[in-house]
Amino acid sequence: MNDIVKANDTLIHLGDVAMDLDGIKLLDKLVVKNKILIVGNYDIQFQTELSKYFKTITNDAKMTIGDIKCYLNHYPTNHKEKYFNIVGYVFMVLFT
Repeated sequence: MNDIVKANDTLIHLGDVAMDLDGIKLLDKLVVKNKILIVGNYDIQFQTELSKYFKTITNDAKMTIGDIKCYLNHYPTNHKEKYFNIVGYVFMVLFT
């Protein structure tokens, strides 16, 4: 993963980081400093532990990529009209 993600990148994780504390500890191996978490259903119970790894923890986010308005969320059912919806059940987003 670190051959793709560099220290100065921003990584947006779209939820369900891990199912247990051992899985969360794998975040120690990522070199990227700026990590944003869009909370998934498995993350709710681990928010204290996850706050050590993520600069921002939020339920959703809106951003513009190029000229495309995007809505980032974990749950596909929480889509927004007139936005390109990016959801956690599909993939993570990496910006360099």
